Amino acid sequence: MFSALALALAAIGIFGVMHSSVAHRTHEIGVRMALAARATDVFGMLIRQGLLLAGAGVGVGIWVALWLTQALSGMLYGVRARDP
Repeated sequence: MFSALALALAAIGIFGVMHSSVAHRTHEIGVRMALAARATDVFGMLIRQGLLLAGAGVGVGIWVALWLTQALSGMLYGVRARDP
């Protein structure tokens, strides 16, 4: 239940950031479309930006999780750092 809540919050956060980015870049998107950019190219640019942001979040999250398991493994009896 907690993981579903965390996933939902992450999805809402990414949606909010992407919505804000698109709202601020509406003029740029309009200029690109006026200069004969294809809609798929503009869409791909926005999706690529979102995936880059999500990938950075996943990378930082994994790094922090591995770091915290090292710190917390000393506090728990019978738990190794790499236990799932």
